[in-house]
Amino acid sequence: PDQDAPGPGTLEIIKTAKGTGERLTGAVFGVYRTLDDAKVGELTTDKDGKASMELPANDYYLKELTSPAGFQPIEGNIPFSIVSEATREIIVENEPIPKNGGTLAIIKRADGTDDRMEGVVFGIYRKSDDTKVAEVKTDRYGEASYQLPAGDYYLKELSTIPGFQLLNSSIEFSIEKDKIEEITVTNKRLPSGEDTVALLVIKK
Repeated sequence: PDQDAPGPGTLEIIKTAKGTGERLTGAVFGVYRTLDDAKVGELTTDKDGKASMELPANDYYLKELTSPAGFQPIEGNIPFSIVSEATREIIVENEPIPKNGGTLAIIKRADGTDDRMEGVVFGIYRKSDDTKVAEVKTDRYGEASYQLPAGDYYLKELSTIPGFQLLNSSIEFSIEKDKIEEITVTNKRLPSGEDTVALLVIKK
């Protein structure tokens, strides 16, 4: 082996509750290499809210695969870099699930069909002050959900998938304690030769 080859670095995750700093056990993270999106490891936080592993120097990102019990999941990726012989500490905070809250469930479909749409991003905003409280992305089943305190909100579609029109209008909704508010959102296809043919076939 090359004696001069750089040694690995260390990733250390610390999982805490937002607002209290309480350490959270049982959060599961996937570790992915940025270059090729290859999954290089999986970590679960211990009773001290910690998880660690050695990694070669490179660029990576974290995905929360399972959130701690009683806490909302973290959406999106957390990028980080590993330097040889050094420790990269990442503190990840989770919002507790509101005790007086309910659940927003979004179902995203293509207009005129039952086809579900993956990868559509929505912003969730509080109606009283227009504060953005969360951002969610639909999964491969065209679904996204989020726990919210009881109150009045509205949805905005922030991005859609290629071939479909972005929904410009906002969608108002209310959350009640222990209830699920289900919203089905449809997108129209952008005009194109292929889509026009498909529509003509349906009309026959």
